[in-house]
Amino acid sequence: MNSNGPRILHCMHAEKFIDPFIDFMERNFPVTDHKYLIREVPNYKVKDRPNAILLPRRSSSVRRIMTYVMEMNRAEKIFLHSIIHRGLMLLLFVQPWLMRKTHLLMWGNELYYHLRRVEGWKGAVQQYLLSWIIRRSAVLVTFLDQDYEKAVSWFGAKGRYGRCILYPSNVCPEIAIQEKKNSVEMTILVGNSATATNRHESIFRDLKEVWTPGMRIYCPLSYGDPEYGNRVEQVGKDIFGSDFLPLRKFMPLHDYNRILNSVDVVVFGHNRAQAMGNLVSLIAMKKKIYLNPETSQWALMKSLGVVVNDVNDLSDIKSMNESDLCRNSEIISRYFSEKNLAEQYAYLFEAKDPIGVGR
Repeated sequence: MNSNGPRILHCMHAEKFIDPFIDFMERNFPVTDHKYLIREVPNYKVKDRPNAILLPRRSSSVRRIMTYVMEMNRAEKIFLHSIIHRGLMLLLFVQPWLMRKTHLLMWGNELYYHLRRVEGWKGAVQQYLLSWIIRRSAVLVTFLDQDYEKAVSWFGAKGRYGRCILYPSNVCPEIAIQEKKNSVEMTILVGNSATATNRHESIFRDLKEVWTPGMRIYCPLSYGDPEYGNRVEQVGKDIFGSDFLPLRKFMPLHDYNRILNSVDVVVFGHNRAQAMGNLVSLIAMKKKIYLNPETSQWALMKSLGVVVNDVNDLSDIKSMNESDLCRNSEIISRYFSEKNLAEQYAYLFEAKDPIGVGR
């Protein structure tokens, strides 16, 4: 590493959890050890920091390329926060020596791109580059065993498994648990975003069989595809009428957590790993959880000893086991803590050889 370069280079794009992540890093690690290359995304602002470079979408392509090339070659380790765009993948492809020090933080979408890829040559190129990076990354960073196993079996990944809960958004928040008033009907949360992987319409059909008027149904739709969100909103209102409460606008975290705290039951029908931050918070709040048993979240929760329910059977949705809910909360609060997150990153940062990063 060049003495003027950062020990750790983070390549990422602007997202709602990026500023909290950098704040977490600054609380727990030397600021001078880290540099952040952040690709601009409309509607997401990031704070100005001396060790962060915002790469505007309208800036010169040559300037962006030179910044990436210079910083990636100078860094001791590269932390790639998901596979964020074709240009960066191409830069890694033509500099294969960089993969020896690349840690890929897996968000889950990398594994499933082939299921939704754009037809034609652009989609084929994107899939090839994505597969190449997954296969050659020195370390694959995730906390979902099944995602690592899929990377190995689907893409031939050769990198080691770096276990880490990734972001402060996955840390259990310190929220006072709201006591339920007996006079209030059951409240249900369905999904986390306006994306088809939530399988909203399928969940609504099953939920209709156990729903009774007065049971409120919150449905977050502020994030994702607006057109898909419009369709989900219409279907929800057609089935549940005024009991269907779509959340279409971004709201302050405090207000959103207040809504999460008010629900009794959570129904996540995702067909892949998704909404982990919400899931962790909701389990810590002692909510009854329904998940798809074919997902990585299901496998993780079972491995931790958390009691979750099969989303394909909602027949007992109104029954509650308080001892299970309390035990679930205790397990999650211990594992998804800032202390554990800091220890996991410290291990990844200090490991001298990728071979030393294991389960």
